[in-house]
Amino acid sequence: MTELFQELLVDEAEEELGWQEFRGDEAIAHPDGLNPGDVVYVRCAPGLANPLYPTDPERPGCAPTIDEFQYETVKINVAQFARQGPSGAPLIWVVTGWERIEPFEQTAPPSDAEITELLEPFLQARIDGDGAEGFADVAEYDPFADQRVDREIPLLYATSTGALYERSKFEVVGGPVWPSGRTQLEVRLFAENGDVVEQRFSLERDEAGRLRLVYDFEPSGPEGPILATTENGNAVPVEYGFLDGEVTYRATYPTQPDQEDWVGGPDRAPIVGLPFHKRNLRLLLLLLAAPRPIGPGCEEAPAPADAEALARSLRSDSDLEASAPVPVTIGGASALQMDVLLAPDATECPFELTYISGTAPLLVKQTPVPEEQLVRLYLVDLPEGGSARVLAIVIPSADVEGALELAAPIVDSIEFHAR
Repeated sequence: MTELFQELLVDEAEEELGWQEFRGDEAIAHPDGLNPGDVVYVRCAPGLANPLYPTDPERPGCAPTIDEFQYETVKINVAQFARQGPSGAPLIWVVTGWERIEPFEQTAPPSDAEITELLEPFLQARIDGDGAEGFADVAEYDPFADQRVDREIPLLYATSTGALYERSKFEVVGGPVWPSGRTQLEVRLFAENGDVVEQRFSLERDEAGRLRLVYDFEPSGPEGPILATTENGNAVPVEYGFLDGEVTYRATYPTQPDQEDWVGGPDRAPIVGLPFHKRNLRLLLLLLAAPRPIGPGCEEAPAPADAEALARSLRSDSDLEASAPVPVTIGGASALQMDVLLAPDATECPFELTYISGTAPLLVKQTPVPEEQLVRLYLVDLPEGGSARVLAIVIPSADVEGALELAAPIVDSIEFHAR
């Protein structure tokens, strides 16, 4: 929301409604069913603390105005009536109308007794090794839902080495947050071998007011993303699938599939990581199914019959300087390892990915080659009966310090599954 837009709504609430204090929290301002331009605000009782959320540091003092739970609520409609410049930057915002609507109702935060009543049997079931699934749900939102092999709570009954849990503890680490009452918990499970598993859960109420324990694969804290599960303080590897599960691999945060999906697709799986710097994720590794070489005139050649045929095609490409292939084994399958550099004055070919297009020298179909950087290739012969014959594993910046080391555990974890 722009500052100008915010100022307009503040003026409307103060001048037209006579409200001295009000809130437009995201959970309130944009409920389901609103028309474009509609924003919802609630009135706060002036000078009073919220009896249900007296210590909420983010939204103190927004007390209900009707009863203990309900707020006077208004829907304001705002439209743009003039623009300037080719970018369409807004010039004039205008309030076109407002109306009082059904009162908004805040949710009661969970009490200490409710939290204990829900958490203790859940943790005891994990120690007992049975029945814990019935106490907790997984969050509906998961950016990797289509790629994650297992959408269950990880390490539910034992550590990654199979050590059983013998005791547990939990504490509130966030919230309750107004107006939903959402509360964040940290759970610790102590195994018989001394290992410690830590996990983040959220407590929230459903539409019937029942308290739910939810495992969020991508929780957030005040300073950004939080690891949902750690073991002895370290991130736990996550298993992902490619080609409808024909290929699986494991990656450990911050290495993960590319959430932006700008180079993704049914035949390619980009994996990003942080071998280069600590600010932005960068493409670390790319899985390519049935890669098609680029022939003369930027034409795509037919998909090769096997890894050896693809290696010959790449070595014969005058735009590339490719090393002789070395036999290796990946996931129990025969493979070839090669290193590739761009040749001087390499031909630039057009390419078009999901959200980007341009021209650049191409390694294979729709795969630009980084300039002046070494590309490590693994060409794998896939099991018969699958959707592709060859899998290319591309490490596009292999000569950058840390890239090969970070990619190695992923390559070593790759497995192939016959349909």
